[in-house]
Amino acid sequence: MEVSSSEKFYFRWRKALSTFFLALFLPIIYLSVINNMYEHLLLGVFNLTIAVLGIWFLGVVSVSKAGIVLYRINRLKWNDVRSARRVKFLGVSHILIKRHKGFSWWLPLYFTGYRNITDALLEVVPQDNPLREVINEH
Repeated sequence: MEVSSSEKFYFRWRKALSTFFLALFLPIIYLSVINNMYEHLLLGVFNLTIAVLGIWFLGVVSVSKAGIVLYRINRLKWNDVRSARRVKFLGVSHILIKRHKGFSWWLPLYFTGYRNITDALLEVVPQDNPLREVINEH
């Protein structure tokens, strides 16, 4: 499968986490309604909306021939990778990417798409890039 302009990978547990937040905030919203505490109702709905939108909108990694976009905000071009290594944090796999300029990245490998994120990375990461060596190790 050829990567078109970009291939997107999403936070695997976003449905479960959204359900958790819904279950957490529904009692607060319900109690606010029956007790006529409308400022608490507004605050509960606002917090629930921010949490769910954050999970669904920001939980994205895009991989393309130009580089990676992490959480729709951070952009990495392939020539900016200085070093990379695999790490596990709380039992989930990441690739720790050190950059020439900017902060280090923790690229999550547990995001899901039509295929495995490492397969998409292997297809687009340049041959001489340190990230390719780390992906080939596994």
